[in-house]
Amino acid sequence: MVQDFIQEIFTKLCKRENIDNISNIKIYLLRAMRNIIYDYYAAQKDIVSIDDMEFLIPDDAEVFKTFFSKNDEELQKYQTLLQTINSLPNQQKQILYLFYIKGLTHKEISEVLDINPQSSMNSLAKSIRKLRIQFGQISEK
Repeated sequence: MVQDFIQEIFTKLCKRENIDNISNIKIYLLRAMRNIIYDYYAAQKDIVSIDDMEFLIPDDAEVFKTFFSKNDEELQKYQTLLQTINSLPNQQKQILYLFYIKGLTHKEISEVLDINPQSSMNSLAKSIRKLRIQFGQISEK
């Protein structure tokens, strides 16, 4: 299914008359993927909002052991981190992912998620605060 979505994006991109008007191709592609997913789920009988869909990072125990087999303390910290991240609201998880994994700026995140850049900054700060509280770096106030 994802491959079909990607193919559809690039087909539309090739049909565009003026590709030069795209200021940031990375943002264009992310937004196009999001729109195609919206369209796909809107066409389903049981309409599900993409904002209500769960955004999860897999927490497979075998994957953990592969990466952290020599250090149980590190494995425990990673599992706690993942559980904390997965307990965040979907939008906060998406912002964490786009900011730290994809390297997008708050302006770019706001364009992809159709939110205000300040909302992106605030959500990221809330997420980081929750993670720091979980790991005892700051006290809960």
